[in-house]
Amino acid sequence: VPHTRLGVPVPLPANETRALLVRFGSSESGYIFPAMRIWSPENLASQHVRETGLMGFLFGGFFLMGVFALIAALVTRSRLFFLYSLYVFSKITCWATILGYTHQFVLREQMHWSLMSISGALTIVLGLVFARQFLQTRRYTPRLDYLVLAMIANAGLLMLAASLQLKTLALITITLALLMYPLMIPIGLVRWRQGQIGAGMFSLAWSFLVLGLMMQALRDLGLVPHSLLTYSWPPVASFTEMLTIMFAMALQMRRLFADKNLAEQRYREHLEFAKSRLAEEVQIRTRELEQAKRVAELEARTDPLTGILN
Repeated sequence: VPHTRLGVPVPLPANETRALLVRFGSSESGYIFPAMRIWSPENLASQHVRETGLMGFLFGGFFLMGVFALIAALVTRSRLFFLYSLYVFSKITCWATILGYTHQFVLREQMHWSLMSISGALTIVLGLVFARQFLQTRRYTPRLDYLVLAMIANAGLLMLAASLQLKTLALITITLALLMYPLMIPIGLVRWRQGQIGAGMFSLAWSFLVLGLMMQALRDLGLVPHSLLTYSWPPVASFTEMLTIMFAMALQMRRLFADKNLAEQRYREHLEFAKSRLAEEVQIRTRELEQAKRVAELEARTDPLTGILN
C-alpha cells in the first residue's frame, strides 16, 4: 500500500474472521518495536491526508524560516544566521526521512536504516554547532564548551558509523546523543544567568525539542499508543523549537542593535564634547598668544630699564 509506513492489503469480508501471522526479524543488532493497526481504506486515506497536510505545513514553515535566515545571513554577513539556516534545512531532510516520506517518494528501492541515522546525526551536529555559536560557550563558559564539543564529536562519530553501516557503534552513539541532548538546557540557563537575554528563550526552545524526542521514544517503545497526536508531536515540537529560537535570535539582534546605537550615541556625544573642549582650548590659546604679542610689541618699543620709548 503506498504509504509513509509499511502497509499490506488484507481483504476481509464482513462478518469474517481471519488469523494473520506476522514475523519481525533482523540479523543485525538493534531494536524493533512493531505497532500494528487495521484500517479500512477510507479511514487510512483520511488519516494519511491529515498527516500529510500537517507535515506539509511544518515542512513549509521550516523552509520559509531557513530562507529568511539565509537572506539575513547574506545581508548582514552573520555567521549565526547562516548556521541557523543550515540547521533548519537539515530538519526537513531529517524528519522527512524519519517519518517515511523519503522512502515513499525519493528512495523507494534503496531505503536503508543508515539514512535515518545519517540525517539525524547531521541535524544533531548542525544544531549543536549553532547552539555553541548562539550561546558563545567558548568565550563565556569554556568548561561547558568542552561538553558541547564532546556532544558534537559523538554526533560526528554517529554519522561515520552510519555511513559505514556499523550498526552497533551507531546504536551506542545515538543513545549517547539522546542522553546528552538535554544538557543544552542548563547550559542555556547558565548563559541566561550571565546576562544573555536570548539564552533563556533558547533553553525553552530546546526543552520543546527534548519533550518531542521523549514522546517519540515512548511511542517507539510502545508505552504510548500510536495516534495522530503522538505521531505529529515530535516534528511539531521541533518546529516550535526553531520558531522559538528565531524569536530568541530576534531579541538578541535587537539587543545588539540597541547596544550599537547606544555606543554610537555615546561616541557622538564624546565627539561633540571633545570638539567643544577643543574650541575652548583654541580660544584660550588665542587670547594668550594675543596677550604675549602685545607684551612683546611693548617691550620692543620701550627700554626695559627706563620705560622710555626707543
